[in-house]
Amino acid sequence: MPPHLSHLLQPLNVGCFSPLKRAYSREVESLMRNHINHITKLEFLLAFKIAFNRAFTPANICSAFRGSGLFPLQLEAVLSKLDIQLRTPTPPAALPEAPWVAQTPSNARELEAQSSLIRERVRQHKSSSPALIIEAIDQLKKGAKVMMLSAKLMRDRISSLERANSAASARRRRSKRRIQKHGVLTKGAGEDILAQNEANQQIAHKER
Repeated sequence: MPPHLSHLLQPLNVGCFSPLKRAYSREVESLMRNHINHITKLEFLLAFKIAFNRAFTPANICSAFRGSGLFPLQLEAVLSKLDIQLRTPTPPAALPEAPWVAQTPSNARELEAQSSLIRERVRQHKSSSPALIIEAIDQLKKGAKVMMLSAKLMRDRISSLERANSAASARRRRSKRRIQKHGVLTKGAGEDILAQNEANQQIAHKER
């Protein structure tokens, strides 16, 4: 039977199980009329087989699909049996953002918030104390300095690691040429390989 369907749309429920139940009941009544009050497994199987053959006929099966509206497909008949109310989902309510309080920014988003706060206070300078505006500007300048210093340190660190990697790569190329020429790994070549591995590990650690 097709999965994920309501019991009202299952073809077996609509057109086969009810006739099967009635046919089996008639077989049981026939046994009881013949004074067979205890039904064994064998008698059950015989009675069920007769009832099944009477209920699951090609005509009943086709009628079940037709009655459920699945084949031929009848959308109105299918939808009328389902208790569905179509509606547009309500979008989740946006949580209000807490107002930005003047402080030293530590990232780009906070830097933008601090700048907006300063602009707003400048526009409303008549109701704002000059000391508050100056304090906000000082905090903005301090945060910008910290971020610029961090960026410079990062660039210097990356440049240093790139130079170390270039030197290690050059040593490794030389050691490969020596190995190809002589077929022996020298102590210097081994040290160069170790230096290259250390440089690679430093770069990988920094990138994480």
